[in-house]
Amino acid sequence: VVDVREASAEEVEHGHVHGPGGHQH
Repeated sequence: VVDVREASAEEVEHGHVHGPGGHQH
């Protein structure tokens, strides 16, 4: 994942963090 940032609760539930441009896998 690029541009990792602190994950919100929702992102933690997804099992990954979202970059500033949306989902980044």
